[in-house]
Amino acid sequence: MNAAPIIAIPLDWEEASPTGYSKSHAYYALRSNYAMAISAAGGVPVHLPYDHAAIERYADLADGFLLPGGGFDIDPKFYGAALHEKTKLKPHRTEFEFALMRAAMARRKPILGICNGMQMLAVLGGGTMHQHLPDQLGHARHDQPMPFTEPVHPVQVVAGTQLAKRFHSGRVNSSHHQAVASLGANWVISAQSDDGIIEAIEKTDYPFCWGVQWHPEYHAHPDDAALFQALVEAAI
Repeated sequence: MNAAPIIAIPLDWEEASPTGYSKSHAYYALRSNYAMAISAAGGVPVHLPYDHAAIERYADLADGFLLPGGGFDIDPKFYGAALHEKTKLKPHRTEFEFALMRAAMARRKPILGICNGMQMLAVLGGGTMHQHLPDQLGHARHDQPMPFTEPVHPVQVVAGTQLAKRFHSGRVNSSHHQAVASLGANWVISAQSDDGIIEAIEKTDYPFCWGVQWHPEYHAHPDDAALFQALVEAAI
């Protein structure tokens, strides 16, 4: 019997704030439902702090990686664009996750990116971003208020993709003001919304590297758990 695979999850980073959790020191934090979803799928979740000296060791030890969402955006310098006034940056997290994903991909480890995590995979693979969806669509439909346990718009899964084997078209939750605009070589769209926004991507020359724009850790869609099961199975 194979041991349960270790799925590494980078932590989020928050600066010290008079009104925040820590008034004197920056701190790591992440919603528990990411780890709970990995555990429920049969994996062992392990959270990673931003230790650049340990990245190669992280990449060796982990069997797979989950890139979580976050309330920030990818620096547009990574895809050759100017900074939009609505773009919010977290340089510490972005730099660490870029380096971590390069190390993971060099070892061809399974990866699932969620929301901002999907966007990072797209940019890392040579893609570009819409920096503020209301500029393109004229509405903020993709940035729903809580609760995220409720689906808000439909997605159509592309037939023939890896995603289509585990996830069916239907309604998903949505919490993003940016979206992938274009993809680099060896990446394909695996799901889209009815207003044309890229909702899922996958790398075609890689054993398992998927990204989804919604938040499956809230289980708003009946097949959301299958995404975590697919990652864990790929990591065995």
